[in-house]
Amino acid sequence: VEVLRLEDLLRRSLPHDLTKPQRIHFHAILLVEEGISFHDIDFENYPTAPGHLFVIPATHVQAFAPQRLLHGYMIVFTPGFLDSSVLDIRQLGDASRVLFGVAPLVRLGDESTLRVRDSFQTLAEYTRAPPGRFTDKAIAAAFSLLVFRLAGLPETTATAVKYAPEDALVARFLKLLEKRFASERQASYYAQALHV
Repeated sequence: VEVLRLEDLLRRSLPHDLTKPQRIHFHAILLVEEGISFHDIDFENYPTAPGHLFVIPATHVQAFAPQRLLHGYMIVFTPGFLDSSVLDIRQLGDASRVLFGVAPLVRLGDESTLRVRDSFQTLAEYTRAPPGRFTDKAIAAAFSLLVFRLAGLPETTATAVKYAPEDALVARFLKLLEKRFASERQASYYAQALHV
């Protein structure tokens, strides 16, 4: 698990171009604190503004806008981290499924944005701390608090009700299937339309 400042990430000199679509092999959660731009997720363009929370599950495709004006946090973690023994906390799996079920965008109110920012800051502090006797446990506790907080927000609940499928890609597929099932019966059509 790693916590990054968006503005630092966007300023870095990296071997790959962040504005080009990339299939990520980790989960990512972004909190936008400042800046208005766009973020592409699975080849759909989403506006970014303060209070926007993006949840991008592993294997999905993302790309940042060419304008590097965003400020906020980005947490990245591997699917294996969620399953690790250090995160042996009851109901964390349920909370993470709720969170991934609202992917990719939740619009937070001011109060929720402040609470979420506090959780990101706490996790960032523990991930930057020198290794110690309980460092792994502290990181696990801070990460769990963040996931429980995100999953329990009123905005998350409202978004989860709106998007019942557990995966944004599944939701897009079902929507496209409803629209085209009478005329399109080939799996290749849907795969191409969804860029998978």
